[in-house]
Parts: sequence; C-alpha cells; structure tokens
Amino acid sequence: MTQFDQLAEHINTGDYKACISLINACDSETLQKLRTSLSKIFKELTDKDREIRFSSLSTTQQRKDIENQLYAARICVYGVLPLNSIEKLGWQVNPDDGAFCELVITEFNKPLQWVDTWVASLSERSRISFYELNALYQKGYCNKPTSEHFYIKLIQGFGPDFNIDKEFTKDSELAQVDIWKLFEVEGTSDCNLAGCEIYGGPSWSSFFLEQEQKGVLPREKLLICSLNALDQDFIQKRAGWFSRFHEQLKPSIEERKNLESRYCHLLGSQIPPTVTFALKALNTLAKNKQLDVELFMQNVEPVLYAKAKGTVLTALKLLNQIAKQHAPYQNQIALLAAVALLHEHADVHKLAIDLIETFGDKNDALLSDAIGANVEMVAASQKHRLSDWLEEEQEVPVEQIVFESDYDPFEPIMPVASFNELLELLTHLIECQEDPISLERALDGVVRFADIEPNIKQAKGQALLSRANKVWQKCDVKYFYQSRVSEEQYLMAAVTKSYLENMDYISQAKHFQPERYSIIGWFDVLLEHSKTACKLSINESAACLLAFPTHGRGFINPNVLIDRFLSNKKNNVFCDITEQALALLRLDKRIAIKPELLEHSDEFVNCVKFALGHTIELGNECALWLAASRIRQDQDVTNALTDKFGYYGPDGFEKAEHVFKLELFDKKWNWYKLICKTNQDNIEHFNIEHISTLTHQKRPANALVNLSNVNDTTYDVIGESDLSVRWSATVWPYDLDAFFAQATMSFSPDENSSWYFKCYFEPLLKGDVQITPVAALLLSIGFAAVEACQKGVVLEATIQAIADERLDLDVLAKEAAFLLPSGYITVGRWTKMFKEIATISPKHGRFICQLIPKLLTHDPADAPRDMGGLLELLNELEIEFGLSTDVNQAISYYKNNKKGGKQGKACKALLKRSLQTA
Repeated sequence: MTQFDQLAEHINTGDYKACISLINACDSETLQKLRTSLSKIFKELTDKDREIRFSSLSTTQQRKDIENQLYAARICVYGVLPLNSIEKLGWQVNPDDGAFCELVITEFNKPLQWVDTWVASLSERSRISFYELNALYQKGYCNKPTSEHFYIKLIQGFGPDFNIDKEFTKDSELAQVDIWKLFEVEGTSDCNLAGCEIYGGPSWSSFFLEQEQKGVLPREKLLICSLNALDQDFIQKRAGWFSRFHEQLKPSIEERKNLESRYCHLLGSQIPPTVTFALKALNTLAKNKQLDVELFMQNVEPVLYAKAKGTVLTALKLLNQIAKQHAPYQNQIALLAAVALLHEHADVHKLAIDLIETFGDKNDALLSDAIGANVEMVAASQKHRLSDWLEEEQEVPVEQIVFESDYDPFEPIMPVASFNELLELLTHLIECQEDPISLERALDGVVRFADIEPNIKQAKGQALLSRANKVWQKCDVKYFYQSRVSEEQYLMAAVTKSYLENMDYISQAKHFQPERYSIIGWFDVLLEHSKTACKLSINESAACLLAFPTHGRGFINPNVLIDRFLSNKKNNVFCDITEQALALLRLDKRIAIKPELLEHSDEFVNCVKFALGHTIELGNECALWLAASRIRQDQDVTNALTDKFGYYGPDGFEKAEHVFKLELFDKKWNWYKLICKTNQDNIEHFNIEHISTLTHQKRPANALVNLSNVNDTTYDVIGESDLSVRWSATVWPYDLDAFFAQATMSFSPDENSSWYFKCYFEPLLKGDVQITPVAALLLSIGFAAVEACQKGVVLEATIQAIADERLDLDVLAKEAAFLLPSGYITVGRWTKMFKEIATISPKHGRFICQLIPKLLTHDPADAPRDMGGLLELLNELEIEFGLSTDVNQAISYYKNNKKGGKQGKACKALLKRSLQTA
C-alpha cells in the first residue's frame, strides 16, 4: 500500500493523529507527489459535506463521520501543501479555533515566517477570534500581527462575556497598545465601531467611558485619539462614531482650548458631519470668549462650502459675531460671505448678503469680483440686493438658447457587411448584451450569410464556438439561476451554436420552452424572432429576415419590407406568423409605399398597405391584421376587424386605455404599489394551458395582445437586463404606451439595486417619441428616483422634451398631481430635480414655474413631507421670472394651508404675490 493509500484510509476513518505521523515520516519528494491527490480528496469531501448538510435524509452519524474526515483532511492539507496552495482551496480549509492552529504549528514544526504569514491570512479570512490569534503570539509561535484585519477581529471580539480587567491583567499590551489601535482602524462594512452599536452589538463607547472613569484608560489620550481618527476621513457613517464618542467624554472648556488647533484643522475635513462637529466645538469656545480668532479665520473658508444649511448658517453667525468684535477682520469676513452665495438655500444667501452689506466695501474690486462670480447661484428673492455691487449685464434672450440633439429618426441601420464582421459581432454579443440593434444586426447576419461553406465556418468560427459551448454548458443545470448566466447570454450562445453547427439549439433549450412561464411576455417575442433567424440560417438558402429594422428606434421602411417579402416568396421562403406580425408592428407609417409595389396583393402585402391607411379587403390571418391595425389605429375599422376575428382585448384592434391606481401593501412602512387597469378589466392573461389549445394561426395574436394587457400582473414581462428592456422598446416603436405602462409598474423610485431600470426612460430621449399620459406618469415617477444613473436619464429626457416642446404642461401636471400627495414618491427628490431643470434656461425655468401650481390639487391638510421645499422653489422661480400664480386651485391651496414652518411661510408669500397681481 502506497503512502497516499494509507493517508486516504486514515482520512476516511477520521484518524488525524495517524495522518500526522504518516506525513512527518515522508520525505520532501513524497510530500510533493501527495499534493495534487490530497487537494482532490479535500474538494471531494467538501462537496460531500455540502450534500449531507443540506439533505433531509442524512443521519447524525453521517454528519459526524464527514466532520471527522474533514478535520483529518484539513490537518493533512496544512502538513503537505504550501501556503499559497492552501488558500486556493477556499474557506472550507480555514481552522475553526486556536487549538487547531497550535496543533498544526507544533506537530509539523512550522517556522516563524510561515506562521507569521498564516496568522496574517487568518486575520482576514477565518472565524478565529482575536484572542485565539493573539494567544499564538503570546505563546511565542509568531510575531505580533500588524494587519488592520487583526484589530477588526478585536472589534468583533467584544461581547457580554468579555472581562477587560482580567484580560488587561493577563496581557499588558492589550491596554497599552492593542486597544488604541481601534482608533486607527476604519473597519469593514460588516464590522466597525459604529455598526456594532447601530445594529445591536456591544457598545464600545460605553466600554471606553467606563474604563476612563476607572482610570484604566487616560482621558487625554482618548480625546486626542478620537480626533486622530477623524483626521483620517473615514467614510461618514464610521467617522460619526468617533465624533459622537468625543462629545460623550464632555470636554471642558480648558480641554477644548488645548485642542483648538485640532478642531480648526478638522474644518477642512471631507466628511460633512466632521466639519459640523468641529465648528460646534469652536462655537462653544467663542461663546466662552476663548476662540483664537486668527486661527479660526485661517481655517473657516471650507465650512462655507458645506452642503448642510445649518453648518453654513452657524459659521456665518460666528463670523458676524467676530466682525462686530474685531473690526480689522470685517472686509475679510465680507469676502468669506461671498463664498456662501454658492449655497443652494435662500436662507444662507440672506445671511451672507447681510454680512456683505454690513461689513463690505463697495469700492473693493476683489469683493465685487467674488460676488459677480457667484451671483448666478443666488436665490431670486435675494439677488436684487446685490445689484449695487455689480455691473449691468445683458440677459440672453430665450430664443437664442438652442438645444440641439444628434438623434436622427431616419438614421439607417447598416446590415453586417461580411462573414468576418458577423463573427466579431457574435463574439461581442456573447460577452456583452446591451444594444438591441447589434442583436438585430447579428440575427439578420446569420440569415444573409447562411450559405457560407461549412469548412470555412468551422475554421474561422472555432474560437467563437468554443466560447458559446462554455456558456451553453454552464446552463446545463437543474435550475437556470444556478448557471449564473443571463437569459440573453444564453440566447446568444444558442444563436451562435445554431449558426455555426447548422442545428436549432433555441428550440432544444429546456429553459426556452413555452411552459417556463404562465404569461407570454416581450422576451418570448424575442425568442420567436431569434428562432426564425436560426431556422432560416440552417436552410442555407438566400432569405431575408422580415422583422430586421431599417432605421431609427426599430422602424422598418414599408418599401423595404415588401421587397423582402417578395424576395423570400420568389425563393420559396416563408417566415412564420410571429415574424410577420413583428415586422408589421415595426412599420414606419411616415413613409409612403411606392406606387409599383401597390400592385401586389398577397395577404401580407395587403396588411402593409392596410397599416398605412389604404382601403383593403380583410384577409384571414388574424395575427397579421391585428398587428397592422395597431399601426393604423383607425377607430372606423375597429368594429369590422372585431366582427371578423373576435374581441382580443386592449390593443387587440381597440387601443388600450391605461388607468393607474395606488394600493397600500405595507401599512407599517407606508409602502405602495402601482396598479394598471386597461379599458377591459375582465380580460385575463392567457395561460399556457389555454395557449396549447389554440391553433398556430391564433396563438401569435394572443401573444401580441399581452404586450399591453397588463391587468394586475406583478410579473416583469419586459425583462431584467439592459438588452431585454431596450429590445422591448423596439417591438412596437410607433406606440410605446404598452412599454411605458409595464415600466411604471416595474420601476420603483426607491429601488437602487436594479440597474436596468434606467433603460425604461431611454426612449423618452428620442425626439420622435411623443410623451403621452402614460409616459408622463413614468417620467413623474422617475423624478423621485434614488439611483444616480436613473436620475441622469430622467433629467436629460425632461430637458430635451421641454426644449423640443414634446412635453405638454397640462399632461405632465395631471399625472404628477396624482402622485404628489400619495406617499409613493419623495417630494424632496422632486424639488431637487425641478431645481436642476429650472436652471437650464429661462424656457425650462418658466415651465417648472408654471408646472408646480398645477400640482396643488390635493387638500393642504394632506400635504406630504418636504412640501415646503417645493413651495419655496416655486416662490423663488416666480420672483426670478416676474410671474405669479394664476391657477385658482393653487390660490385656494395657499389660503387654506394652515401649516407653519417654511411651507406656511412660502404659501403666504405666494398668496400675497398672486393677490397683488390680480
């Protein structure tokens, strides 16, 4: 029996002592040979352990046996493998306690350098406590660890069973060295001083205060170390613990005076709450007439750039006090006040201008230049006070501000030009699925280059096929989510394999079978489209993919479409009904049909002519006439179509009318969900059992109906990726209401994890997309988005739509007024978004100024939080543009608003201006 067989037998019996003896008896050459086999054994055991742990059929004895086997295998791993190979085995190889570590070190006689490296690694990636790792140092097995993770474990180690007095007695370094390291360590998201207290862990601040009172930890050092930690600019949440702890120590005036230079230094911190903390400390000194004015004046300027209104106001009030008491600083203080004009709040502007008027010199060119540089940021209600300090400037007329867009609605979509380009495109799409037009070009390419010789395909596509096979193999699992592959990547792998191997892999894929969901959605239409392309490529005959877009957002030129159909017919190639229906849905009715093409009378060609408004006798293929009617959208022909084919629900011959309502689904958190009802609430989604009984001719019609029939469904039928969402917007580019209706229910303004949400708003950027009430509702929800990428798209879309005059004021106001008092959106985010839009140009500013009064349709008693900020913005805009509210509902709102604070103050100012104008 070989040494490996013996070792495997000892591991199987869980006899770790025998494993140690055997390993110590082996020479270095034998140990080298054991490495690969031992790694394999360990991985097999970890897989077996996972199966036993999660199996409901496993016994207690089985779990005990595998535990002993793994323990023995771990011992062997540390005795045979080098440290870098051990770490590659993953977390399962990590020891669970210090006893295991000591056993490895002593039994295998590990050198000091090896143990130092190992302990540093365990500090970062094992569950062993600080005290167990520290015990290895105390026993002389290693040097003192210096990594940050070692001291993060000390944070974790503090608990109810922790006797600090006992630990300090045993280990003097703990009190003299280690405990102070916590003021140098930021920690991680899972373990930091602030998180321990916020999430119910041990209170380190209470512990430090207790030790300070006992005299164990010196008070002076605690004060200094807390400020040292703030100097490091830890992230805001973690830095807050140190400033709070500093204040819990309740420094005396004398102690604060000794630390004054440290407080002044912290005024330049990158963390806003740290700046506020330092300013309050200095303000306390000022109240007790202990402030070093010269030192404060040298460091105060960064405070005036702070975002928090209260912080800047405190600084300005302190500067006002200094100016009154110290005349030599008055002009300098006026210059500093000019910096505060950059703040976004009118209250800051008011106090800053008070300082400028009181202490500034109008003959000071430097002060005038500083005011002129910042005056554009000043609130309109305060800007007039600076007129004496500025030279008159010529205002740019509104008509001179031009907003140009590089979007061309008729920009052609260029087909793939060569077989090599097609291979490059498919390679890109397997790795990155974002652009629906690239996907369409690839599908069209596999059809047009179907006649490439197999040996050329095999030679040039070998690397691409290898990559597609790897993706395909990852998806060969019981549950698709385990593959860690997106549906879109899986689809592109299927398209690639189908093209290069002349076999329909999409139809074979289990995940793409109809029974996967009970609802037909947009992605299913993409599947049918892709299947058609693969089938045409397998035939290896000249053919055209009917639904390949020709220009713009997915539109098809009707003349090109008819030519494609006739070309396919000539070559005896016929696309299935779903492909034909999709092609019709993409028709661009802005383009007239050439006279010579009107002579053809095939049913598909007749549908094209019908879609573009021609008088045509109806045919028999329901799905085609349904799709054509969606482009035509002529109420006069709706009845005739319904009489012939039956009623298919919203957007089935009859245009859907979307009605939205909000329902409270979590009373505790006041969370709402948005529900869409179409004009026929009794129409239900067709489930798979129903579909299976339909004829091939009728099924596509029902599938396409469901694109708009979104009654009470919570299933995201658009998709959950950039590609699927963007492609869904190309299915019916002429009318995006169905897309926007589904988007309103899928999008959540408070959701910051679903990165593909931004794609819902991208069509609104296009100059040929009219903003209907459904689109306006989606845009209104987007105003309250929390994620930066979503807000960016919404902001850009709104700015461009106002400039293009696509955004109707009354339409937007009606949808936004529905949301404002609902609790579904955050009003403060609306205010910030409106403020940004209003600064773009006078045209945009007037639009927002006219919009806000139209939103005030709710009872003032039901005004949501942060309503005061929105009304303050309206007040500033009315002053800036010389306007006043003339909306009766809004004037009534001002009169009946009995609330105080800035909301009541703003209402009084708005009402006064409206009455004066009237």
